[in-house]
Amino acid sequence: MAVSAATAATQVSRLDWELLVSLIRRAKKRDATEQSIVEALRDVGCHILRLDSFDLLVLRGSKLYMLECKSDSGILTDSQQYLIDAGWPLHVCYDADDALKAVGLIK
Repeated sequence: MAVSAATAATQVSRLDWELLVSLIRRAKKRDATEQSIVEALRDVGCHILRLDSFDLLVLRGSKLYMLECKSDSGILTDSQQYLIDAGWPLHVCYDADDALKAVGLIK
């Protein structure tokens, strides 16, 4: 699901913003799959912002996508599961194809 930046900003409660800001402050280890996913998305013209609460904020055209890169054995953190449970459109990607599907470039 794609969400415009303006729509996302208007739908987020103060509590969600406070949680998101606190999540961004944490340093995190990057998953092994992240670099190949970033390269595949950049190759098709996407702009990438690497974050800490989830891995990637992807801009494709005028739409934003939230991606979390995981290895096959990777599990979501409590914070990432909170975002999903709270309705944030966080896509979990295990490889470049998952990421390209998440941003609507392949089916």
